[in-house]
Amino acid sequence: MGRDKIKQILRYAIPFLAFIVIFGFALACGGSSHKLPKEAESITPETFKNLCEDVSYDELLRYPEKYEGSRIHVKGEVVQTLDSDQLHMNITKGSYGIWDDRTWLFLPDDSPSIIEEDIIEVWGYSDGTETYETVLRAKNKIPVILGKYVEMSELQKINIEKTEEAPEESEIIHETVQEYSRTSPAKIGDILVMEKDDWLIGKVKYEIELLEVISGGEAWEIVQKANMFNEEPGEGKEYILAKFRVKILETEGNEPFELNHAMFDVISTEGIEYTDFLSVSGLDPDLSADLYEGAEHVGWTYFLVNKQDTNPLAVIDRKSDSEIWFQLK
Repeated sequence: MGRDKIKQILRYAIPFLAFIVIFGFALACGGSSHKLPKEAESITPETFKNLCEDVSYDELLRYPEKYEGSRIHVKGEVVQTLDSDQLHMNITKGSYGIWDDRTWLFLPDDSPSIIEEDIIEVWGYSDGTETYETVLRAKNKIPVILGKYVEMSELQKINIEKTEEAPEESEIIHETVQEYSRTSPAKIGDILVMEKDDWLIGKVKYEIELLEVISGGEAWEIVQKANMFNEEPGEGKEYILAKFRVKILETEGNEPFELNHAMFDVISTEGIEYTDFLSVSGLDPDLSADLYEGAEHVGWTYFLVNKQDTNPLAVIDRKSDSEIWFQLK
């Protein structure tokens, strides 16, 4: 069974199981009183966040007395909204991008608008655990978190900004990347969010933007200065240098995403792939980099095309569901 199929099954199975226990949750939530400590009012947001400790679900559940009243930081997916100031969120990211391990979060008064499946970050206090009885009369215990500061994940913020604000200088797009095809390529300044399934590290979401393109004699001058051993373009050929900005928004695991030149192909106006072997060293900054979640990198990649080619196109992850085309001239 493929990874996408498994994820699809889990995505439908998990909400169904949540429905089975919803009434038990509601009873537990309605009869409890949880309030922030008074000290929370006298600390600046930046200081408070710096004092918070990253803590796992297992630690919160196994040692509730140890962490009760401690400042903590967690990140997770909202799986169920309760009252206006309460929700359940899973805080352990597992295989196939599925979040697990339910906690009960009390929201601060100034919390952003949150719906199910949002990815959020929380800085607040551990407040022990709550035991509830499901409709099947099973007793479950979950950690309780009192949120002092709640923020949407970086990807969530981007999507909200897309719907609330019209971009001024460049068109910010966060729809399916298939729109940026060979017949409708992205241009300089377009900002796109891509999602791909990397065979080494799993699912990755990243933001990519074409910043600048240089071709012809100017491009060869840069290549020559970068390293004296870089080869001169052959007769009737020219270099094209393309500068990209890439920011890693989310990764499935802890391994870095490998950004490199081999991810790109260049296709001629006639639709023919350029297959000449090409290696250029010394470009500064170079595109190649290992990027962990949250990292941003700007660098040059390179192509060799015919001088008479009026509309060559670069394409990243060609022949995949996440391929995206860029205009180079």
